[in-house]
Amino acid sequence: MDSGHTDRAAELVNVLMRTTGARPQLDRVDNEPWQLHFHGTDDSFSVGWTAGCAAALALAIGSDLAGRLGVCTAPHCDRVYVDNSRNAVRHFCSDACRGRVKAAAFRARKTTQD
Repeated sequence: MDSGHTDRAAELVNVLMRTTGARPQLDRVDNEPWQLHFHGTDDSFSVGWTAGCAAALALAIGSDLAGRLGVCTAPHCDRVYVDNSRNAVRHFCSDACRGRVKAAAFRARKTTQD
């Protein structure tokens, strides 16, 4: 999404939803409110989770949240994230990746100054 390939992302998510047979269903656990879940057609653990993730991605891509999906910009990291920052400036999947990149930049500046 962060590279502007919205159409391709939508195609891939549609394939995931078709493959898993994602279907919405309201579920309720004792003493909890009703919750919307997206189960897979065979309701196995892995298919159920995949269907739920595919449906969540579809909801994000089909809304104004699409620009909030990204891939970590740290070298050798391919993790994805949802940018929940106030001004949509997130670039890393975690504080650990951000810290490694900033520490490496600091060390590089320090060696060029010496």
